[in-house]
Amino acid sequence: NCFLNGKYYLYPAPAIEMRDKIDDLRYERETVFYHMILEAMLRVIQEEIKVRQNPETAFLARFSENVLRDDLVRPWGRSREKVLCYGIPIKVLLNETKANYFVKENRPALYDLTKESLPDTIFEYNEQVLRDAMKNFKSPYGEVAAWDEKVPYDSCECVNDDGVEEKHLPCVVRSVVIVRTIYTAAESKRRADEETLLEGHFQEMENVIQKWTTKSAGMKSLHAEVLQRTKSCRTGLDLSKKKLIDLESKDVQHARDVLKNAEQRKKDFEDGKAKVFHKLESPEDAVALVQEAEKALKEVTDHIESEKEKIKALKKRSKMNRPSKEEDALKDLRKKYCYKLYEQVYRFGRERAKQRGWRRPWDGPDGEAFAKYQNEGRSEGNLLARLAGEGTALPGTDGGDDSDSDNEFNFDGDDNPLTIVDAILQQQAFDWTDTTDMTQYDCDPYEKYSNKFGNRIFAMASGIGKQLTRMTSLALDAVGF
Repeated sequence: NCFLNGKYYLYPAPAIEMRDKIDDLRYERETVFYHMILEAMLRVIQEEIKVRQNPETAFLARFSENVLRDDLVRPWGRSREKVLCYGIPIKVLLNETKANYFVKENRPALYDLTKESLPDTIFEYNEQVLRDAMKNFKSPYGEVAAWDEKVPYDSCECVNDDGVEEKHLPCVVRSVVIVRTIYTAAESKRRADEETLLEGHFQEMENVIQKWTTKSAGMKSLHAEVLQRTKSCRTGLDLSKKKLIDLESKDVQHARDVLKNAEQRKKDFEDGKAKVFHKLESPEDAVALVQEAEKALKEVTDHIESEKEKIKALKKRSKMNRPSKEEDALKDLRKKYCYKLYEQVYRFGRERAKQRGWRRPWDGPDGEAFAKYQNEGRSEGNLLARLAGEGTALPGTDGGDDSDSDNEFNFDGDDNPLTIVDAILQQQAFDWTDTTDMTQYDCDPYEKYSNKFGNRIFAMASGIGKQLTRMTSLALDAVGF
């Protein structure tokens, strides 16, 4: 005001600086405004889907899977990783749907429901504003929505002018697509910081294990594990072969006989034979009978394929040479202990976020694992669904509840995850207990780390140099060093 209406020639800041400040302010307020609209729409969508997925309230659902999809995938995540998105036809988003064959009573436009939760402003919440929000708003990872995409729906709610259903299978409709979770800059930073911390711990853990295997105790333990695995592989291969023979000779034939009988009973029903022949009451029962028999046969054939894959894997393992068997065992050992580190780092991050009211969208699909953690031992009245944009600072800044302040919180005694991490990294001995089923140690951070670093690092540790290190360690151990 001073610059425009006062003695502008005495104002200390130059005009170019004032222009830049005004541009920055406009962009900041525009970003906040667009973010507020998109988050409000996401909350409405999430509430509608929550009603639809709850068996007790499903009959109240206004937006079926035919007009609101929650399983779309787009490359809009970090480094173009694929993320889950919502899809909704533009006509359903913007226009009220009159009662028809599919909709029992008038259904409001989803955008109208969104506007009910938005504050009053000097701007009108019209279609153009929503278009601009979807087009111009960017998260730390890039675009978050698309306005006009052709999206297929398994079925549809299309009706003609007389209100009669029109069957389109599939039904491809011009739709809006929007990510299920919009990251803030603070969240993307916390995610990157946590992954960097984990990568450092993983690398340190693998180095510790590698050093352990060069000492006599580690070599003896590894040798015993390889012998045990070789023995278990042979036993498992024999058992799987016997199981496969039983499946192919007995179970499959039985399932086929059941299906043949079901098809005959269905045919007898359709031919109008007496009930004593088919014991069926209706066409639906006949169809269900055959479908159930087909399902049972498929389960048996799937089981056979699973056993064949298992046998194939066991045969491959049995043909591995000694170094390969050792590396396979060490790979499982590294994964087991790195998972223990992951557990503690994530527990620390989850508790920190829980106490500070933060989200963790990367913790499970759209933060589902963190939501489950928050919900343990708490009532449904908690703030699980707290979303960025509800009274928080501008996306892209660290302000309010989303700031990364240094205020500490305490764990009880030895339960501190950071203390446990240090203890794991300082271990002097390792074991292969509970490594029969390695799927229990699956986690995305370690998988990404392994793909990024693992193959490169441990390929370098093999060969002549590795053998020389072992021989040297054995000699030192023999003389007490």
